[in-house]
Amino acid sequence: MSRGFPKTHRFARARLVFEVARSRSLERFPAVPNCATLWNLPAELEDAFDERWSRWLDEQSTWEDFVDGLDGIDKDLLASLRERELLTPDQEAEVQKMRRAAEDRAVPLSGTRTINNETISLLAAGFSRGEIGKPAVPYARLGD
Repeated sequence: MSRGFPKTHRFARARLVFEVARSRSLERFPAVPNCATLWNLPAELEDAFDERWSRWLDEQSTWEDFVDGLDGIDKDLLASLRERELLTPDQEAEVQKMRRAAEDRAVPLSGTRTINNETISLLAAGFSRGEIGKPAVPYARLGD
């Protein structure tokens, strides 16, 4: 991809991965009212993300080390998140308590949530509760 997208190939790759993840997640756990997954967030948050995306494209050099560090990850998901300081020990303990539900296709976060950094971290880390060939999509029930 770097030949076709020399300036943005890392970000183009990421967008492709996002779309595949979104599609696969919706196959396993269709959109449910008042629930969010990492790949199906409230519209206002998705819009804010899209707005920032263009800024990140302009600031690619600040992301190079992080994105390059994602290539070739051979550790489990929780170890990778921990290594990048994207998961606290308390969040990891909460993830360890999560159990699969909905015919083993989903992993509910406990309680009712608002979308914030902690919820996003738990939604990402919750994918560790899946198995190879049998992913489970973490979801949060949203409060008012």
